[in-house]
Amino acid sequence: MKRLLVTALITGLLFLTVGACQSQAAEPASRYVAGSYQAEAAGYGGNLTVTVDFSQDQLLSVAVAAAAETPGIGPEAADQLAEAILAAQTFEVDVVSQATITSEAVKAAVKDCMTQAAAAAR
Repeated sequence: MKRLLVTALITGLLFLTVGACQSQAAEPASRYVAGSYQAEAAGYGGNLTVTVDFSQDQLLSVAVAAAAETPGIGPEAADQLAEAILAAQTFEVDVVSQATITSEAVKAAVKDCMTQAAAAAR
């Protein structure tokens, strides 16, 4: 009787272990839907437009149209930020000194593009 109880207990634990392993969610096939996504955000001198190209698992390019920003500061800061975002593969990078508003606008627009591409992958 004791042997039967131990066998039943071990069998039950085995089924629980196997069942728990099988119920784990599979990783999504891709993080993004490949393509080009665009977003706007309010910069220092007006709206700027960001275009981000994605593959299924990474950012391929980040382009910022910031012609309305302060000449000599805003457009250069936007380009620096685009490079930093591409290298880091995230919008969570440091802002460019003396171009905080432009930097925050670029980051917000890239975040929007990333959200669009990720939502399309679901």
